[in-house]
Amino acid sequence: MGFRIGLVLMAASAIQAQVAQIGRGVNLYSPAKEAALGVALAEDIRRTSTPLDSAVVRDYVEAIGARLAAQLPQQPSVRFTFEVVAGGDSPVEPISLPGGPIFVQTGLILSSGNEAEFAGALAHAIAHVAARHATRTASRAEIAQQTAAALPDGNFPGVGFLQFPRGFELEADVIAVNIAAAAGFDPNGLASYISRVQNDATDRVFRIQRAIAALPQRSYASSTEFARIQEEVRRLSAPK
Repeated sequence: MGFRIGLVLMAASAIQAQVAQIGRGVNLYSPAKEAALGVALAEDIRRTSTPLDSAVVRDYVEAIGARLAAQLPQQPSVRFTFEVVAGGDSPVEPISLPGGPIFVQTGLILSSGNEAEFAGALAHAIAHVAARHATRTASRAEIAQQTAAALPDGNFPGVGFLQFPRGFELEADVIAVNIAAAAGFDPNGLASYISRVQNDATDRVFRIQRAIAALPQRSYASSTEFARIQEEVRRLSAPK
């Protein structure tokens, strides 16, 4: 029993250390350049999407997002904003942009089984932003291109680069369950949502459950407000 508790404590310590190191890694983009990129990309999304005309839904999403983001280590260069737009194919994830803009598609709200699932998916998007995954991925791509150009045959020999996106997804999952739990949402919501909407997610769900097991045990309150938000989205999304 003592050995098992020791393993859990070691896992918890490793996960907490990972969360504390959010955003560190090779990155050719300064925080200012990253923020400017996010602003430009957000404008592109606004031009090609339809905002949901509901202050009730918007306020709810903003409140959940702010509650989750507040659990992150302070990052002065990140300014999270949350907007709700119509649409979204399954599986639906929020659109997370460098520097903080996050777009929540109505499809995510409708496909979430409860508030914990929605909060988990939103926490995952927030984690991608906080960990600077978009610009870190872009940086690795630029470095790979430069390396390939310098090789005699013009080919990049490493396969590790191709694995980074998966690693970033797993990192975002760990961060997400930590901030969801800290914000008072059941972290099992992320595992539940992913296992239901994503094919071949067994390994990912296992890793999420392992991260959850390392968290301090506590109870989580459920809310009925999410059902009312879903009903509002259905009403506004119904064909006219």
